[in-house]
Amino acid sequence: MEITFFYYNENSFKNRLMREKYKWGEEFAKVVMADKKLKALTTFVMANTLMLKKACASSAEIAADLGKVDLAGGTLLTICRRFGYWVCLIMCIAEIIKSLSQGDTKGIGKIVAKYTIGFATFYFLPWIFDLIKAMF
Repeated sequence: MEITFFYYNENSFKNRLMREKYKWGEEFAKVVMADKKLKALTTFVMANTLMLKKACASSAEIAADLGKVDLAGGTLLTICRRFGYWVCLIMCIAEIIKSLSQGDTKGIGKIVAKYTIGFATFYFLPWIFDLIKAMF
């Protein structure tokens, strides 16, 4: 009569798997290190992967602070709009007076249209940017 005893130890099984993985990894590293192009490509991919991890981790931290940037940008945009309003208005009136003093009454419509379109861009352009941001 023959008695067979099988001893299963989870740690020894894991150690054997780790040795096999390590052995496979060493063989792969030898192949990569032997080829210059493959070595450069592997280095490039690993560097980009590490950079991506860093960027993803930092973007979560920065997301909370973007509200402050939006607030500051909105305030700056409001200041530019008010300043642009007065600059466009004064320049438009000055150019109309200059045109009238030269006797050109037909060019007033073009002058008004020019400054109206110029001032409208202060409101139209941010709206277009927000529209594009919402689409993507």
